[in-house]
Amino acid sequence: MTPGAWVGRHGQGIALAVALLVAAGLGAYLSLPRGLYPELSFPRIAVVATLPDATAEIVLLNDLFVLSEHRGKGIGRALIEASREVVRARGADHLEWFTATDNHAAQRLYDSTGAERSDWVAYELKP
Repeated sequence: MTPGAWVGRHGQGIALAVALLVAAGLGAYLSLPRGLYPELSFPRIAVVATLPDATAEIVLLNDLFVLSEHRGKGIGRALIEASREVVRARGADHLEWFTATDNHAAQRLYDSTGAERSDWVAYELKP
């Protein structure tokens, strides 16, 4: 069977699948809490903290990164503040994140937010 014949034979099913995907995408768009995210003119980065049926005590912000051409525009601060809103919304104790010891530019931003530096030391163990 040729591809054209296959599409002709299954056209209604394909159209139904596309319509369902569009409807699901529209439903997700309309139901997402846009108030937690800053209005920015670049692709959003979602901060997700999930624990099924439980309140998180700590929200961990993993891999906060802003492209170099967008740095200095308040985007990092906006992402931290959006993460802080997740902490408030979940009733969590605090927001926590890590940075490299030599990332002084990021540390200046983090220090300016009122965050307190932790005494914890990070470890990694490879398999």
